[in-house]
Amino acid sequence: MAVSVQRRRDPRSLRLVHARWVNRENEGQPAELRDVSVSGFFLVPTGAFPESVGVGDPIWVVVQETDGAKTLTGTVRWRGYSQIHDAIGCGVLLDPGCLALAATIFGR
Repeated sequence: MAVSVQRRRDPRSLRLVHARWVNRENEGQPAELRDVSVSGFFLVPTGAFPESVGVGDPIWVVVQETDGAKTLTGTVRWRGYSQIHDAIGCGVLLDPGCLALAATIFGR
């Protein structure tokens, strides 16, 4: 059995965050953010996952907070099946300009 390697620089939280995500072909699609950290997350679309979304693609994620919608931008680092979450999705690394905002959303 293969051993999972921790590749993130920040601690992960196995909580679930509901969001909407945008890629170059789709806008406002529902998604779940799992395995979040202040620098990234595993995104699982709750609808169809476009085949065209791949490594290096930019995405935008909108998280609804009590004080309004917060938009995070990032880059797809990998795409595939996660055994931990039993889901197909993509690993997202957040853009440096979003890290402070991500810390306020996910760092609690």
